[in-house]
Amino acid sequence: MLHNFLVCKKICFNLRLLLINLTAALIIRALFTSYRAGNRIIRVFTATNSCDFVSKLFSCSLESALQTIPFAVTIYSFPVIAGERIVATIFRKFYEKKFFTFFVCLAIAANWITISSLYINSLIPVYSLNISLPFCSTIIHTNDVKYRDIFFDNQFIFPLNSIGICVGICIFCKYKKEIFFKRRFSSHSLTDRYNLSEIIKTSQIVLLLCSIFALLHILYQIFIFISILHFEVNTLKKFSVIKEISSLCVMPVFANIYGITFLFMQKKAKKVLTKFSAIKSLDEQPKPQNSVSPLTSETDTYFKMLESSWK
Repeated sequence: MLHNFLVCKKICFNLRLLLINLTAALIIRALFTSYRAGNRIIRVFTATNSCDFVSKLFSCSLESALQTIPFAVTIYSFPVIAGERIVATIFRKFYEKKFFTFFVCLAIAANWITISSLYINSLIPVYSLNISLPFCSTIIHTNDVKYRDIFFDNQFIFPLNSIGICVGICIFCKYKKEIFFKRRFSSHSLTDRYNLSEIIKTSQIVLLLCSIFALLHILYQIFIFISILHFEVNTLKKFSVIKEISSLCVMPVFANIYGITFLFMQKKAKKVLTKFSAIKSLDEQPKPQNSVSPLTSETDTYFKMLESSWK
């Protein structure tokens, strides 16, 4: 997938960098989640007594930090990508310059460094504490299960904000392309129109990814809420099973959907190219070099309006 982003010229270079960063965070988080959830579930069914769940506070906090850092990077990557699309819309005429690439790289580095430093600093106070926890979880750091920390979080606020931003970008670009160009067509080039079309397509991709992530996270919250009410969860053992099973339905699932989305785009492009090559190979009568292809309705309209502006 990373190779596809690097060679895919349909996506602008700055957006490719942000998608590569998001992909790396997703892979790291999905691997950590799969390992942690599988390990916890196996321990639940193989444990002989409650002592098998006991872990030190520092080791639990360290494990939680390593798992939460890529997740937080994923969450904050959505508004960063949405902001990049806003900048691409405003400065679309010269957005491909290296000046903007520097700020994209700076935003990626700042995202990882800031989040990592926050969680690393949180480990310092508990390093020397000899405290044991009955169960280690990314949610539970005390002996009590605080359900309010599960339901009243902001993990899907950023994706929802990004959805609104991408919808606004698509509406604005379509307005510029379909309405404003008809009134002042001569003041805009075909390159500008192409840039707007590219922004619309890429914003739709980001919109799809943000929507899927927000939907999966909401389903995750609903699953935990219904499970707690239905199964009357009042022990850490029951809660751990529900929590770890439900966690497998967010990041690993989203990472797979994320990869399948771009893999489908890649296969579709290859299919179109293969079909085009087959049609081209059957064409035994090449066109003369000086022949002129018939004008499409859109091209004909463009040249008529351009001709009228010269008179």
